[in-house]
Amino acid sequence: MNNLVDPILRIIISITCFLYAMYYMQRKDEATAAGSFAAAQFFFGVWTLLDAVKFFTGDNDTLPWLQSFTYIIAEFSAYSLFRFSVRYSISDKLRNKKTLLIPAGFLFLTIILFLVVGNKLFIDPESPAQKGISVLETAYMYHKNPWYFIHVAYCYLLVAVSMGFLIYRSVSRKQIHRKQYILV
Repeated sequence: MNNLVDPILRIIISITCFLYAMYYMQRKDEATAAGSFAAAQFFFGVWTLLDAVKFFTGDNDTLPWLQSFTYIIAEFSAYSLFRFSVRYSISDKLRNKKTLLIPAGFLFLTIILFLVVGNKLFIDPESPAQKGISVLETAYMYHKNPWYFIHVAYCYLLVAVSMGFLIYRSVSRKQIHRKQYILV
């Protein structure tokens, strides 16, 4: 029973993210960052749902593909959070459209490399040599390929920059909506 707590919590989190995404997709106001926030919530939901699915897969052959696809969704999540923080924190006058293209270029490069190389882009699917271990334990035993570490650095950098934008915006000026910025 203890093995089901983690995936069930992940499924609940992903459903919550999907509900937030649906709510914010209903808002048609282009002046706000609601669409970017909806995209961020959607990709976070897909990411946590894929993590939950890994607990229920019983096939060691599909796990490397599922793991690699989860990494790509993690990049989409980091990029959509970055896009949201830029739209939410930086005024239209100061926002440069090219700022959003640079991180998107890395994301598209990862997708192209994944289509060419397959699941070997992030991990070596042949690496766990022990027999008789569970699929879940196997997911963390794969040897990571160099692109995995570039991917992790990219995701953490985007999240850090995004948080920096949001924190700067929440403390920079006297604002009517300061509590809302801090909450986000």
